[in-house]
Amino acid sequence: MSIEEQIAELVDKYEGLDVRHLRRFNEENTKKDFILPLFQHLGWDVTNSVLPPCGDNAGASIHTDSIEGFWSLLKRDIGGVYHSVSEKYLQSYINEYGFRYNHRKDTKSMFKTILERV
Repeated sequence: MSIEEQIAELVDKYEGLDVRHLRRFNEENTKKDFILPLFQHLGWDVTNSVLPPCGDNAGASIHTDSIEGFWSLLKRDIGGVYHSVSEKYLQSYINEYGFRYNHRKDTKSMFKTILERV
């Protein structure tokens, strides 16, 4: 089965759930049952089963803390700033917060970063 088919199967599995089934999906269940399998289908070693080669990356590991931090920031800001978003514009909000998260450690202002891209 191709990667696209595996991901489509995973999405289909959760897309058709009704409200009774969705209630059991807290953050930990969503991570375990959807996010980690999705990353595994994309080729990530989320279980750290493959050790990196010796050298500069010795002891480094792939972890999900960054994605958890991103989703935490996104949920908090959407709930706090916008209160709710429509499905139509959800991708735009995710793109905005993805950009903010990826540039959170930049030393120059966000405004200058955006101007350089125009």
